[in-house]
Amino acid sequence: MSEASNQQRIWTAVLSVDASACTAVLGRFDINFVREKENAPDLEFSEQFTWQTAQSRTGQIEVAIDLWMDEAVLEYSIGYVAPCGCRN
Repeated sequence: MSEASNQQRIWTAVLSVDASACTAVLGRFDINFVREKENAPDLEFSEQFTWQTAQSRTGQIEVAIDLWMDEAVLEYSIGYVAPCGCRN
């Protein structure tokens, strides 16, 4: 979590990606979150992201979501990952 700025913070994560067996140059994946807020019930939601071979050649991709300063991520997990065609 970043420091608060304009009453918002940024949650970031670095994911390992191995797209070496894919013919696709990009692909879609979702991350499922459980968000905690000071004066509200926990909220489950998903965010969609895209990996690209230019980003994943190093094996890592950074993802981020914006949160208000009274929010925090309690849990997260990889959700849907779009299938990609395999190389021969």
